[in-house]
Amino acid sequence: MLEYDGISELIKAAPRRLADARELLEQPSRNPNGSDAAFRHQCGSIYLAGYAVECLLKAYIIDRTDAVRRTKTQTWSEVLAYRRKTGKKPDLSGAKSHDLGLLLRACDLPVRMHSSPDLIVAWAKCVKRWRPSLRYRPRPDYSTNAADSVDAIETVYNWLRTQLST
Repeated sequence: MLEYDGISELIKAAPRRLADARELLEQPSRNPNGSDAAFRHQCGSIYLAGYAVECLLKAYIIDRTDAVRRTKTQTWSEVLAYRRKTGKKPDLSGAKSHDLGLLLRACDLPVRMHSSPDLIVAWAKCVKRWRPSLRYRPRPDYSTNAADSVDAIETVYNWLRTQLST
């Protein structure tokens, strides 16, 4: 079992990571002239914003699993165990638990999302630009505008907040 995989922890972590992402878009305060300062902060801001969306998607899946089971599931680990036991697809364990597209497909949100063209555009940017591997990226990718990416991810984040019943 993971230490911080409960629905309440995920819901609390999400806005904090989004706030961290916004803060990283500001001018670096420590060694602002460092050779990788701008890249490091841009890459980190996109990563943290996407992580906020990951937290909300997992919280939503936990919440929906509760509705199906008619019990109170409290953690992501319990959801994974339930999905394994029942053969529920897609498999969301391991590295797959960080795939935003897979997480979205594991719930009923894609149908709801299609009611807003702006949300579809934001989602496309979100899944194109965010990867867990951003935390390991060794060199800059100047083709991605960090502020635009975080704005798009925040659009998805704000919509996801409205979908949670908790």
